[in-house]
Amino acid sequence: MSPLKTCCLQQKYRILVLESEALRVQSVSSKLNYLGYEIFTANSHDEALNLIQVHGLPHLAVVDLDSPEVQGYEFCVAIKKFSDLPVISLMQKEVQTGHHFEHISDDTVTKPFKPLELIARVQRVLQKFGHYAYPLTAHIVIDENLSIDFGHQRIVKCGQSIPLSALETKVLHILMREAGDIVIASCLLKRLHLSKREEKRLNYTIKKLKEKLELDPENPEYIIEEQWIGYRFNGTEVA
Repeated sequence: MSPLKTCCLQQKYRILVLESEALRVQSVSSKLNYLGYEIFTANSHDEALNLIQVHGLPHLAVVDLDSPEVQGYEFCVAIKKFSDLPVISLMQKEVQTGHHFEHISDDTVTKPFKPLELIARVQRVLQKFGHYAYPLTAHIVIDENLSIDFGHQRIVKCGQSIPLSALETKVLHILMREAGDIVIASCLLKRLHLSKREEKRLNYTIKKLKEKLELDPENPEYIIEEQWIGYRFNGTEVA
């Protein structure tokens, strides 16, 4: 296991709960806190996005999709455009049609539910997606030349702030989660919800990302292409 993976295993998981019902929020949050998770709560789309800009991306979001005032579906669409944040949706069974939920949700818990059922789902999704090779903070320091601000979709390279497109940010988020390991190209396409025919779009996005991240894009230090296999993020965290 790489040092970055070991560092990740020592981190406390951070979970964002976007929910409208105060009693349910309190019940779920208290149990997750008891298990050692760090919980952020929001009761609106805007508040949730603001928390991410201030504190950085969490490891997981639990989102109520039923309440119009929360705008949970809109939040999921917005966050999935620029990140691969795992999402557990809370929703009534009878409204689980009509949207492309597979694009915004990694698991679904049907209401009403018992808190222990949700906790089991949280643990399952975190086991699959939760490990992240860097501490998830507002500014993720890679080295003395580079830091990443996912919440604002930008990097800071040698003191200069450089904006990223939504797709560039999402690709970087996926690669950095698996830092040190190869992300197979077909798996990357799947997480981006791109078809095999859109591989040229992925290649172009990575080319533009290298131009922004790398000091010398022709001799990249951060995003390494493993020919015919995939891509690897090669950063090293500064303590």
